[in-house]
Amino acid sequence: MAVTYSPELLALLPHDPDTRLTTEQYQHLLVSREYVLPIFNRGQRATFLFLSTVVNEAPGPIVLLEIVEAGVAAIFRQGGKRIFGVAEKPATITGLVAAVAIYAGVVWIAPPVWAAALCALLAGLACRPVGAIVYRLPFEFMRLIGR
Repeated sequence: MAVTYSPELLALLPHDPDTRLTTEQYQHLLVSREYVLPIFNRGQRATFLFLSTVVNEAPGPIVLLEIVEAGVAAIFRQGGKRIFGVAEKPATITGLVAAVAIYAGVVWIAPPVWAAALCALLAGLACRPVGAIVYRLPFEFMRLIGR
């Protein structure tokens, strides 16, 4: 399924990739993108991800959507905070489970109590980055072996 820019936007852009954009073209691309979507069969969907320079506390960028066909639904899902590419909630939950596992492993080897407490404290303080890394490990492993 090919998603292309609209004919109006293509007419505005230079045809040669080596040509530098004019100020007008650059300003238009900063605020607007127009796409032409093909006809979808039942169950097919298109997902668009937009990177924005708007800070999290701002009201956010405005995305205007015009749907010409009847019976088409559009759903907006605002992205949340991500840690190493993992959503915050799964990273936190995985990190807390990893912190408990680290604490159990440290207690099992029977060091002094202060060392076990220090390991548990450090694992708890860094639970989100640790959780994000642990969460991504199976995906990265599968990517490395080529599946």
